[in-house]
Formats: sequence, structure tokens, C-alpha cells
Amino acid sequence: DLPGDWRAALGLLAGRTRQVYLRHPWAIAALQGEAAAGRGVPTSPNGLRQFEQSLAALDGAPFDTRGKLNLLAIMDDYVMGNVLHAAELRLRSRQEPDPALAAGIARFVESQLGSGEFPHLQALSQDPRGGPPGDGEGPRERFDLGLQALIDGAFRAWAYPAGSI
Repeated sequence: DLPGDWRAALGLLAGRTRQVYLRHPWAIAALQGEAAAGRGVPTSPNGLRQFEQSLAALDGAPFDTRGKLNLLAIMDDYVMGNVLHAAELRLRSRQEPDPALAAGIARFVESQLGSGEFPHLQALSQDPRGGPPGDGEGPRERFDLGLQALIDGAFRAWAYPAGSI
């Protein structure tokens, strides 16, 4: 059930993997334990199935075996980093904010921005588009944007190395 285009297939698998980990956050800790013990290879039927699907997704990609394995490892790193960040945000959202702490942080940041030592941060603070993400710019949209950049970057860098075209 994978799309015929290797980029779309890889993106679909990465998105599905992300969704599984977001639904089952305990699985991240389980994988970290296995990897720390040196047993981080896909030895379960589902692990082997996922690896097989990943290889199938890259069947038409213009990379050699090493390039395909590197891209899969980089994709795993990207997905896991995104999922870990989402878990951190989920934990923070459950905590009751401390108004005094928030006010203290705001005062500190304002004083630092006013010092002139952080001109880029100062400019960002005055840019209306520099605030928190709005509608349509949530974690899933940022994941998809980064995923597409990663896949396109690998394609350009490895399929057409500098000086080859």
C-alpha cells in the first residue's frame, strides 16, 4: 500500500511511524533501553516488517545500498527527535504554569533584549511573524515541512553531488 514514488512512500512511512510513537509514548523508552543494551536491531516480526517496508519504499530511489541505509537512519533520527520533542511539549502542557516565574522570565528577557547584545532576537521580537505558530503551523505541519526538506536535500546531495551536473 505504498505510493509508487519513493519520496512519497518514505514520507508516508515516516508519518506513520511518528503517529505510532505519539499514540504509544512508552515505546520510545522501550527502544531506548534496547539500544542502550546494544540490541537495537529489528528482531521482532513487526520490526522486520517495518524495515522491509522501508527498503521497499526506497526501491526506486537513485542511491546505492549505503545511501539508502544512511537515508533510513537519518529519517529514523528525524522522526525520533520530533517525537521526543512532542513528548516534552506534552509534559509541559500538563504542568500548571507559575505566573511569578513566567513574569520573572519575561522581565529578564526584556532586559536582555534592551541591552543591545542580541540584535537578531530584538528584531525577531518586533516582527509580527516572529511569534508562536498560528493556525496551520502546528507540530504536524512542521514535521511534514522538515521531512520534505530532508528527503529533497538527500536527493539533491546524493543523486546529484556537487559538480556532477
